[in-house]
Amino acid sequence: MRHHTSREDYECDHHRDRRALIDGWLTLRLTYDDVLYDWGGVLADVREVTRRDRHRIRR
Repeated sequence: MRHHTSREDYECDHHRDRRALIDGWLTLRLTYDDVLYDWGGVLADVREVTRRDRHRIRR
């Protein structure tokens, strides 16, 4: 697993997120701590996105 070792990597990920959004994809970035220590909150957020049907690609 890779992590950001440089500002360039960090900026590249954010640029990719912007392009994905323009192309109709949603990005949900989670940290290790989110998953390990706040799984209930993460699951609630995922359910909210899917409940609103925002996760489906629209053409």
